[in-house]
Amino acid sequence: MRRLWKTPGFLQPTPPPPFVVGAFGPKMAEVAGRIGDGINTQAWHPQLDRMLDVARAAHADAGRDPEDLLTTVFAGYDARWLRADSPPYARLVDHGVHRLILLVHAPYDRAAISAAGELLRDERKGSA
Repeated sequence: MRRLWKTPGFLQPTPPPPFVVGAFGPKMAEVAGRIGDGINTQAWHPQLDRMLDVARAAHADAGRDPEDLLTTVFAGYDARWLRADSPPYARLVDHGVHRLILLVHAPYDRAAISAAGELLRDERKGSA
């Protein structure tokens, strides 16, 4: 992708967007850390701590600061992932996760999306 973005005739985003690699096991976590700018996996993954350790170590082995590895996870509409005072949310914070992505799939439940937005808004107000 990075080479493509430098090819004449293609859009050349400035700055280029991060190259985030999806990983569901240690092998892809290593790839994410070695060649990517970030890793994305399931918030509930049973090996989350191991995968993030592997990705950060590979990032460091590639000569980059492991703290700069963008770490994202995804989860569905469940208040346990969205509430700052919940154990699952605290686990993500403890692992240095930068972003939680809400998993959305058809049929799209507008009420669930709205409820998640309200909860996130309320959580942000409480932490401000």
